[in-house]
Amino acid sequence: MTMILSHNTAWLVYRYMHRTDIAPRRRRLSTALLKQAPTALEVDRAREMLACLSDEPAELHVINVGTSQRGRRKDVVYHRTSAAYLGELIYLGNEIYMVAPELLFIQAGQWMSFWQHVEFGYELCGSYLGFPVFARSADNQKRASLRRAVLAQAISVHVHMRGVARARRALWYVREGSRSPMETAMMVLWVVPKRQGGLGIRAIEMDVHIPIEREFQNMTRRSHFYLDAYVRHARLNFEYDGRQHRLDTQIATDHERDNVLARQGIRVCRISASQLNIASEFRRVVAFVAECLRYKLPQDADYYVKQDKLRRFVIRHYDIYARAA
Repeated sequence: MTMILSHNTAWLVYRYMHRTDIAPRRRRLSTALLKQAPTALEVDRAREMLACLSDEPAELHVINVGTSQRGRRKDVVYHRTSAAYLGELIYLGNEIYMVAPELLFIQAGQWMSFWQHVEFGYELCGSYLGFPVFARSADNQKRASLRRAVLAQAISVHVHMRGVARARRALWYVREGSRSPMETAMMVLWVVPKRQGGLGIRAIEMDVHIPIEREFQNMTRRSHFYLDAYVRHARLNFEYDGRQHRLDTQIATDHERDNVLARQGIRVCRISASQLNIASEFRRVVAFVAECLRYKLPQDADYYVKQDKLRRFVIRHYDIYARAA
């Protein structure tokens, strides 16, 4: 018998998995296996697994392939789909599987808000452990990124699946290469459209490789830099300064880096936790960025209300990230 976790349940399990574990666990099952209904024992095992991940009781969402109604339980939410839509699955053990992350991103369009969906896309395409695992991991840099193209391909294949339109819209604002939850928070604030409280920056990239020009190589021991976020046409670099940037050695390194980038014509805008946490400070950062990009900000009060709601949303887990950093 086979159980396939999906939707909210798969999302909960996925956030606790090291992504380096996912590729070896990918499997393709035969249609005959997919059509087998989960047994009571598998349901109980899945509930035990979820109890280890979350203290709050959660609904168990599973995939139902085929038309058989036998064995259905009232305490399980069944999502009917065809075997062709599932593709590869992630094996969790004890004959329990879950949908692959690219399919999960589409399913998320059925229950996630737009902001959360965009944030989830950055987490999938990033190299860090997200909430709540980040708080429990001593090494948050060892999750292999999922390529944005993989998500785009899944969306193009599953054009009739529920949630695909929202997934396509969310993916438009996702970039690859985020290395921390707070980098993601910064990016969401920049890319979300103005009507949603963001700045609406479209031509922005992450983790950009910038070689050091020969005439400036005597100013640094580096041969290149990686920029957290970069707007090429404006030659503007955004850097999120976490706790490690307060160390004396890192401050000196950052100054050296900023000086070299300035000589190469690249402006650096550093964002601190304080600037994200305090509304008045964040507004001043937004005003500076808008001036650099020659953006015209809305002047109505409604925009600033939306901006503050978005800011509060992206930093809602900040205290947990700060303790884990």
